[in-house]
Amino acid sequence: MPGFEMGREDKKPSSKAKREASLQPAEQRPERHTEEKVRSVSLTDDQVDALQDTLLSYPLNLRLAVEDILANAKGTEAQQSTMIWKLVEGASARDVAKDAGKILKRYIVIPSGFEKRTGAAFEAEKGSFAYLFIHSILPMLQVIVLVAAGAGLIFFLGYNFAYRPIKAHTLYAEGRRQIEQRRYRESEEYFVNADKEWIIKSWYYRFAESYAGMEEYPRAELMYERLLSRWPNETKAALDYARMVSGNLGFEKAESILKTHILQRDYFNMDALILMVDNYLAWANLEEQRYEGPRPDILQALYENTRFQLATLMEHHGQSDAYLQRMLSYFIRVDRAGGSDKSREVMGLANYFDGNPKSGFEPEVLAELADYLMDRDETVLVGSILSSAIDRDGTLPETYVALAKWNKRSDFTAEEVNALKYAIRFYEAQDEAIDLTPRRTKAYIKSLIRLAELRMDGGEILDASENLNTAIGRYERALAERRFKPAPEFAKSYSLLADIHYRDWRDFPAALANYEKAERHGYTMPETDYRQGFIYYQDQTQGSMEKALQFFYRAGLEREPSPYLLLATGNTLFTRSNFFAASGYYSMLVNQVQHELDTINLPRPQERRSHEEIVELLMVARNNLGVAKYRTAERMGDARQRSEAMVEFLSSAKLFDSLSRDQVRMTRSETRNLGFLNTDFVLHPQRGIDLALYKDLPMEMIFPAE
Repeated sequence: MPGFEMGREDKKPSSKAKREASLQPAEQRPERHTEEKVRSVSLTDDQVDALQDTLLSYPLNLRLAVEDILANAKGTEAQQSTMIWKLVEGASARDVAKDAGKILKRYIVIPSGFEKRTGAAFEAEKGSFAYLFIHSILPMLQVIVLVAAGAGLIFFLGYNFAYRPIKAHTLYAEGRRQIEQRRYRESEEYFVNADKEWIIKSWYYRFAESYAGMEEYPRAELMYERLLSRWPNETKAALDYARMVSGNLGFEKAESILKTHILQRDYFNMDALILMVDNYLAWANLEEQRYEGPRPDILQALYENTRFQLATLMEHHGQSDAYLQRMLSYFIRVDRAGGSDKSREVMGLANYFDGNPKSGFEPEVLAELADYLMDRDETVLVGSILSSAIDRDGTLPETYVALAKWNKRSDFTAEEVNALKYAIRFYEAQDEAIDLTPRRTKAYIKSLIRLAELRMDGGEILDASENLNTAIGRYERALAERRFKPAPEFAKSYSLLADIHYRDWRDFPAALANYEKAERHGYTMPETDYRQGFIYYQDQTQGSMEKALQFFYRAGLEREPSPYLLLATGNTLFTRSNFFAASGYYSMLVNQVQHELDTINLPRPQERRSHEEIVELLMVARNNLGVAKYRTAERMGDARQRSEAMVEFLSSAKLFDSLSRDQVRMTRSETRNLGFLNTDFVLHPQRGIDLALYKDLPMEMIFPAE
């Protein structure tokens, strides 16, 4: 067969053969150069086809090995001949693999499916369904299954990690838009549906913050509760939740949130401890403003908790401005609450700030510090502290209130007015945005009252009345809301508005109504009592005279009565026909004014207004005293009283002469006063003429008036 011709080759015996031959007796040993018998290879076409079929039935590795041996003439001629005939005869793959392995000197692995199969068997097997299934259908099924599995995996991953998150984002976003449109029920439905698709933590925060921004605090609380129920150790959620609750005066709940979700597992968490301090300080501040009054035991416990948390902060995290400013607030408020004197500690921190002007103290703390120092007359650092507070926040009303107080101490009226205007403007803006706390409401009302006073002094009556009406409206609203109880310091607004009606507009009924409101709220002053007495005195009826007398009496209880108050009381008593008591008040008036006149070395009533006022009042007092004595003499038949009355009339006429005489020509005035006329009546009685009294009263009891 072409390609399979083989020459004869001599081959040396193997080492094993040598060893076996050496063990045989010499006479039995074969000769060394004995030739092996080789079967000649001459194949017919059928045998060649059988050889090829057998070879094709072998595994690929075996086919390659056989082809390598035959093509490259490896091994002996006998080995090659044996292998060819085995292929022709359809030997098993294992037999051929064994011979090939000996020739190539390596082991050839035969798959298990080829162990007992002949070429004919293989040909027969190729036409079977099993063969077709394994070699044709099964690979196709494998491919189909793999493609289906890949497609399923892609669908699963795409649906769960692409579609569902995207759909959830869309639902969350729509729910948040519903919040902005105040459709809160729909927003919750969108949130629940989005949560079913894919849970995204960041949207919990956004929903909670949006609800809080729309002041839907119960829904915001529910959202934070959901967040913390899924992620109990979420520190940021607990901090945000507690901060929101504390800002809405839920101090006890905020304390519980911080302890449960943070401090139980991280006791020294800095942010939680700082928020706990702020919560306790705000809690104590609200307790101080309690309508029924602060409860000492609770207030003390709150400040003690504040101290403990601050100590823990500074012990484990060192000193910083954030901790020191809270310590400063703690000292100021403990001192303000009457716990103990903390002025030394406050001054130490004030000096620290003065030495570190760029420290992180917040403007609220600086304004509180400035107010505290002014209350204790420690004013050296006040100016710089207030300047720093304004630089850090120019919209904080408490800073301008403290600045107005500072300008008032320095008698800078214009600067005080400007500071009060700023304070009121910022209070009004905050009052429209959110309800002011009781403490801030009080400061707002006080600022309005103080600005009204300054405007009244400056003649800005309309602006002052507007400020007072605003103060009254805000005060009455606070009372209706039970923010605080009626207090004289705020009832002063009624009194000042009454002063405007009384002095500037001469609207006595309106003035009297506002004075009465002020009195019902605890605000009374001798000046306001006098004014009310003056209003009733103008009526001149019996009932009005009684009320006028009551107010005049009360006006003189707390201080030495002024000369005009004595005159008003005497005139009222005289109108009520109580001549004896009236003469007593007139006598006190005469003595008091005469003493004022006697202290002047050279009275010049026509040149100096103050001297004129003294002389004129003394003239009125002596005339009225004379009338009262004369009426007493008439009632009692006392001639001595009648004589004393004549003396008072003459003295009154003499004083009038000093006021009216021409100082150049020294001529008397043709005008006669009541003292002269009353003397003439006593000496020359006439029908239809009676003793005359100076009944007019000044509108204010202040002496001297100028």
